[in-house]
Amino acid sequence: AGRLLPALGRCGGAALRAVWGGLVVPGMPEGPGRVGSQLLILSALAEKLLPEPGADSVPAAREAGLDARRCGRFWSTVQAGLAWSEDALTRKRARYLLQRAVEVSAELGTDCACAADEGAGPSLFWWSEKKKDELLKFWENYILIMETLEGNQIHVIKPVLPKLNSLFEYAVSEENDEVFTLLQNFIMSTTESISEFILRRLTMNELSTVPDLDRCHLYLMVLTELINLHLNVGWKRGNPIWRVISPLKNASVRHLQEMDHGQEPTLGRQIQRAVSMAALAMVCEVISQKPELQLDSLDVGPPETFISSLQLNQTLQKPHTEEESSFFEESSSSQGWGKIVAQYIHDQWVCLSFLLRKCHTLTPASEGEVLEPTLPAVAMAVRTLQSALEALTLLPSEQVLPVFRCMRILVPKLLTTSEPLCMESFDMAWKIIASLSNTQLIFWSNFKAFVQFVFDPKVLTIAAKIKGQAYFKIKEDELVSKSRTRYYVNSQQHRVKNRIWQILLVLFPKFDQDFLNKVIDKIFQAGFINNQASIKYFIEWIIILILHKFPQFLPKFWNCFSYGEENLKTSICTFLSVLSHLDIITENILEKKLILKQALIVVLQWCFNHNFSIRLYALVALKKIWSMCKGLRVEELEALTSVIESSLSQVENMHGAGSAKKNWQRIQEHFFFTAFHPLKDYCLETIFYILPRLSGLIEDEWIAIGKFTRFTDIPLDAGFQWYLSTTQLCELKPGDWSQQDIGSNSGEADNQSEWTDVQKKIIPWKNHVPDFDLELVFQDRAAKLGKSISRLIVVASLIDKPTNLGGLCRTCEVFGAAALVIGNLQCVRDKQFQHLSVSAEQWLPLVEVKPPQLIDYLQQKKAEGYTIVGVEQTAKSLDLTQYCFPEKSLLLLGNEREGIPANLIQQLDVCVEIPQQGIVRSLNVHVSGALLIWEYIRQQLLKQGGSTA
Repeated sequence: AGRLLPALGRCGGAALRAVWGGLVVPGMPEGPGRVGSQLLILSALAEKLLPEPGADSVPAAREAGLDARRCGRFWSTVQAGLAWSEDALTRKRARYLLQRAVEVSAELGTDCACAADEGAGPSLFWWSEKKKDELLKFWENYILIMETLEGNQIHVIKPVLPKLNSLFEYAVSEENDEVFTLLQNFIMSTTESISEFILRRLTMNELSTVPDLDRCHLYLMVLTELINLHLNVGWKRGNPIWRVISPLKNASVRHLQEMDHGQEPTLGRQIQRAVSMAALAMVCEVISQKPELQLDSLDVGPPETFISSLQLNQTLQKPHTEEESSFFEESSSSQGWGKIVAQYIHDQWVCLSFLLRKCHTLTPASEGEVLEPTLPAVAMAVRTLQSALEALTLLPSEQVLPVFRCMRILVPKLLTTSEPLCMESFDMAWKIIASLSNTQLIFWSNFKAFVQFVFDPKVLTIAAKIKGQAYFKIKEDELVSKSRTRYYVNSQQHRVKNRIWQILLVLFPKFDQDFLNKVIDKIFQAGFINNQASIKYFIEWIIILILHKFPQFLPKFWNCFSYGEENLKTSICTFLSVLSHLDIITENILEKKLILKQALIVVLQWCFNHNFSIRLYALVALKKIWSMCKGLRVEELEALTSVIESSLSQVENMHGAGSAKKNWQRIQEHFFFTAFHPLKDYCLETIFYILPRLSGLIEDEWIAIGKFTRFTDIPLDAGFQWYLSTTQLCELKPGDWSQQDIGSNSGEADNQSEWTDVQKKIIPWKNHVPDFDLELVFQDRAAKLGKSISRLIVVASLIDKPTNLGGLCRTCEVFGAAALVIGNLQCVRDKQFQHLSVSAEQWLPLVEVKPPQLIDYLQQKKAEGYTIVGVEQTAKSLDLTQYCFPEKSLLLLGNEREGIPANLIQQLDVCVEIPQQGIVRSLNVHVSGALLIWEYIRQQLLKQGGSTA
């Protein structure tokens, strides 16, 4: 076969037709052996039978006129290989033929459908160019699932199970296609046997070891997916899933009740207890989420009575000492007992959440009230809420969601009578949410649950009515915002505020006068806070838009200049900047003279302020206002002509080379007073990209306009310019100025003005040292200080947070790394970075390699002899304690949330993981990096010591 098949591939059209005819002749005997040999030949001839575009490349196929995609017999053979073959190689060949057919169909770009095999049954394969993207995704998911199942490893199979839903959902959406019928019949036909198998495994004491818990969770995932699939096609009371759910629930309750009778806690019994609780939790969760699955009436039955009497937060006692050795030796990947206990407690609260939602009307409003029927967990709501607080201290942060759901039901019932306990619930829940801020996969679901119970309408209504501690606690965010008036550029608080003002600007077309009456004072108050540049621009912009659309708020605006100089300080510059756009504000006002007169009276007093910055802003506003006065020929103001024009002339023609003249020229060239037009630049591009870029905001906060182009169907008011800026603003580059308050006292001298030259952090190696000489320069510098430098390069380009980068910089410098590679050298200016690095960046080579450039950088280092080491948990990861670092090692660290992307994992020579014993699954990236850096240094020191000896 090794010589014959290549020869067949070189045959002409006639020979190829003969071979093909023998393969697809109707009525040929079938069997595993024949399917295997057929797929062997078909895969060898795949390039001939499934030709790619360009017939010249396969003349034999063109001559024979063959296209296997249109042959039902071909697809029956592929299906037999995928579904029924026991030989892994045969299944692999079938997957290859399927993948080849999909790729060829996508490249040819023409519709295609195969005939039914022997005229019966559905078409097994079809292609439509109109549905190319959907079909590609469908078949890619199918092939991925089939390849994953080949591995037969639970931890690899579990993540792809949800893709079964996407396959079936697509089939359901194609109701007129035969794919739907095929998938539906196939899955429905297997449901009964699969569900009965799962029921037996979960309820007949067949799971008794620690690795069996992984199998239990896999079984429950499969059962959940089967339930979802049946619900998609229409739930029927007599289907196989229905016949499994009720026995599973009853058997789980029975097992848990039997094990409460003081039996000896052997490993097998404790594992079965955990399995039964997990199964009961799964049943409760799917029933509460799917009303169609309500097996019983709303009456309280034995399962509900059992759940209500659970000893909440009761832990699973560890098996006896004689079993511990076998327990820990069962599998190197076994969970620690702490994880098993945490999951057990989590499942208890899932069950209780189901019970409270079903019986919430039975929850008493006070401890003394007794309702029938009596359910302990429901009737004793105070004790249950106390248990919830205890659970929050026991459970890992990623498993508190069902506890939050219970608190959402309990807190409104108890807020009036047990307010201190509810207050404690708010505090503890918020601490947990704050600790999850860097864990995106679980943060949002938990945060949503937190918001739902803290800001539940019932809670807000009761809190506002009694005006107790809870009322002031809920309003605390406003007080915190007012108290923390100083914050650093690009800090988390800066970014959050920036996004809030961006949202307000986007929503501005929907603002009406009633809404603005409620918020206008807060908007003006925001102008008095020491804000970063981007925040100031947004505040000034929205004030201009408000006054332009609702000029009735002008009296409130004039009042902002009358709060007293001590309160205003340099924040008055915000309102003077608004005045510089008075022509826009008064655009729709017929009688402008009174407004111009008021504006002159206001601005002139600030032109003589002792603070240089204020005088500059006032003069810019005066120049604009006076040009409007001259254009309208306001006679009442002619008496001021000589004073104003001589003042402006003196400023324009000031002599000398001091900072005053330079700053006056600079502020007049500022984009906010020259290129920026509040109305013409009102678009998504300016809000989310141009202004953040011009104001010096970190690049992570620049949202490219391409992100919005896919949402062109969003309904907008007439006049909104959708997303692209039509002015020259987008062509400007950031200057070395930034408009921001300096928080100075009113008595500051002119030489302390905010318009003096901005001191810039100089990175000597960035502009003066070629990249390839970088390490040599710093090694020479370190040698002069008597410092040792290793050959280790640490790559942190994927890391976002300045605190992690600053800590890594310090660690690398302390242990003598050759260089630290980061995504943006601007981060060294960040205060949080500097706080953690404590000047380490001055003694360590920092190299800028942006994430899109990492592949090229890693390949370059490989060529230089470096071994690329990734810190990631993969199927082939090596234990850190067993790995020997080469001298020339490059350590690649992953992103805080997503780790190392798949395209970069392919570039790694080796993956190393840190052995863990606790419940939490991962370490902070700085800590992980520090551990590996020290292990590298430790090994190099041992080698040096050995060679010296």
